Amino acid sequence: YSYSTNDLAGYGHLAYTFYPDGPVFQHIQFGFVGARYAQTNNPFYMNFNKIAPELAIEFKKKKSTGHFTNTLKYRNITIIQDIDRQKFENNGVTHSRVSTTSNFNDLTYTLAKRDAITPYSISINMQQGENMCKAGLTAKYSYHFRKKNKGVDLRFFAGTFIGTNLTDGGPYRFRLSGQRGYQDYLYDHVYLGRTETNGLLANQFTETDGGFKFYSPVGQSAKGLVALNIKSSLGNMKLPVNLYADLGTVADDGILKQKVLYNAGVSVSIAKDVFEIFFPLLLSDDFNTYKKTNKLEYIETVRFTLNLKLMNPFDLLRNFT
Repeated sequence: YSYSTNDLAGYGHLAYTFYPDGPVFQHIQFGFVGARYAQTNNPFYMNFNKIAPELAIEFKKKKSTGHFTNTLKYRNITIIQDIDRQKFENNGVTHSRVSTTSNFNDLTYTLAKRDAITPYSISINMQQGENMCKAGLTAKYSYHFRKKNKGVDLRFFAGTFIGTNLTDGGPYRFRLSGQRGYQDYLYDHVYLGRTETNGLLANQFTETDGGFKFYSPVGQSAKGLVALNIKSSLGNMKLPVNLYADLGTVADDGILKQKVLYNAGVSVSIAKDVFEIFFPLLLSDDFNTYKKTNKLEYIETVRFTLNLKLMNPFDLLRNFT
């Protein structure tokens, strides 16, 4: 119960897993996710509700001791959210809270190799919403050094819209700079300041889409995007300091020309993939122009990730076993 909004808030995930006989399925899981939170938005709080039944299938391995896993996951996601509807009158502006509903289908196939030295995964994702369809491929490869959480991580992403015009694809654009809270239209992630556009909380992001660590509206596309992300620890040193570099390009959507953009810098990894802070040192000309035009101080370009979803104890236990 939130005393600020005088309303209920929370998250729940209910799932049932069974293990059918036969050579095809390792297990099948039926699940349901429900969430309800409020977003600060003047002149009043706005609620969003998420309802998402899901089906997850893991296919049986050829050998029980095999390192490869094949999984297929389908979600039907309904988002019910409040918006501020403004009405302009002679005596000023009146505000009213209006509820809107949107629905999405999300399908992901993942091939993964669990290995102590060189794990990798390839995921293909399809999303469909009203007048929108998009596809994305994410490939990850890691080479682990001797010490825990030390090594080199590579990530490749390519995404494109399918039969979607620029207007319909606009709200769901691919972004080189990943997603801020207000850009997370599926409400899949947890943000400390979901609606923030300035200040510390606005600098939390998720390494989705292009996964660039420097934020800029440059590099958004309602057509397609390709990006490569590299992270590396400093050998087996105990310091939680890494180097990173991102390289990517977006398709010309009539607003931006097709360009190759990049950024690089140093990151502090408090907990790998959970809490990391990124300090940019090298920016492409387009990013530097954006920084100078908006008179950004260096501290305003420092961003961080906080992936609380990865701290789910049930998922940690399942992946460990």
